[in-house]
Amino acid sequence: MKVAPKKCEHIIFSHKNKSACVNDINLKLNDMPIPAVSTVRDLGIHFSSQLSFTHHHVVTIRKAHQRINIFFSVLKYSSWKIFIKCYVVYIRPLLEYGTVVTSPIIKENVIMLESVQKSFIFRVYKKFNMTYTSYFEALDKCDLKSLEHRRLCIDLIFTYKLMVTKEVIIDDPIFELLDHSKLRRHRYYLKSLTRNSTKLSSQILSNRVLRCWNSLSDLVFPVKPSTSVFKSRIYKYNLNHFLSLNPTNY
Repeated sequence: MKVAPKKCEHIIFSHKNKSACVNDINLKLNDMPIPAVSTVRDLGIHFSSQLSFTHHHVVTIRKAHQRINIFFSVLKYSSWKIFIKCYVVYIRPLLEYGTVVTSPIIKENVIMLESVQKSFIFRVYKKFNMTYTSYFEALDKCDLKSLEHRRLCIDLIFTYKLMVTKEVIIDDPIFELLDHSKLRRHRYYLKSLTRNSTKLSSQILSNRVLRCWNSLSDLVFPVKPSTSVFKSRIYKYNLNHFLSLNPTNY
């Protein structure tokens, strides 16, 4: 298979402090230089050279706002419930795509993503002359959860599929099951196999979800492993302690 050098580009993933050292690397293909890029898109996710997903979030938010604007220009005579259903079907999946990989841990990025849903609900309330008191009260009326809450649930469900039902298989393990018989803990108590010493490593799933997973009640886990039962229970479980946004600060 022939390769077109003009269509090729390269990216070097490195820590922020080391990025200056690798920028001098020049790669060539058939004596033609391969330009360096700071971000690359793979399977719909934008990876930056510094392993940050801020650029991915910015692109996703821009697309979400474009769809929201289309809805408000097309659904002129629909009810507010139709707007909410369209949001759930066409916009929210865009914001949650690849969240197991890209879920933010920095509060600034959490707010940036949450603002899409908040602004959408506010526009719906304004369009239908509904009284808007607070974001979280509006979520209850619309029967929605915050995006941050849903991302955490998605992380927990993925972990359950990986470690309990074995529906997900990865080559390099990121968790290890620990003995639970000697302590008051549930039977799927985990240890992360990834070091958690930097901001970059703390955004990895095994470090990001560990504290929440290990604090779950044993009642959340069905006696007979079942993803559907666990999913139903985890969405009803109180996870507020592990969320950065709440009615007092957002």
